[in-house]
Amino acid sequence: EAVARIGSIITRGEGNYESCNTGTKDVPDDKVGHSFSNPPIGTVTGMTINQILATRPLSGYDRRRMFATGKYQTTLDTLNAAKRALHFTGDEKYTADLQERVFREFLIYKAGGGKLAAFVIHGRGGVNDAQYAAAQEWASIGVPAGLPDRYGVVSNGYRSYYQKTGQNAASVSSTRALRSLLIEMANQTSQNR
Repeated sequence: EAVARIGSIITRGEGNYESCNTGTKDVPDDKVGHSFSNPPIGTVTGMTINQILATRPLSGYDRRRMFATGKYQTTLDTLNAAKRALHFTGDEKYTADLQERVFREFLIYKAGGGKLAAFVIHGRGGVNDAQYAAAQEWASIGVPAGLPDRYGVVSNGYRSYYQKTGQNAASVSSTRALRSLLIEMANQTSQNR
């Protein structure tokens, strides 16, 4: 249940099953070439994992490139790692069900080198550890206050780990909702001890 609640919170700031962007490859100033929040049904879910991965060589200017895809904005490297870890052939379509499976069985464990799963599933670590782990995986989640982002800038609690000027701003509502849930989980863990 907690994993599903976290998934719902994260996707508020990430997208839907068809969302995708072309990434920054060959695009000046590290800007995303194209971003599609609500493309037609089948844009992502109608493609196989291998078809998505095969778009890697294309430029970020090319609308066919799929750098980050689906509800959890899974990047090419992450999707390839999930394919290996979950023993997919790559011929599976990246459907809504498969995206949810990748989240439950891979992304939750990958986030922050396993620190999100350690907290959520095993009750290890603290709220800041879990939030920081989520922020390292999803740009819509803010880095906890006082901790640095990827570039060494100290967060005010709502700064994306990947934030640059005008890019990848964290979602305040998603960050607040996740932090609130993590605090609730920490309180339940301490009451159960």
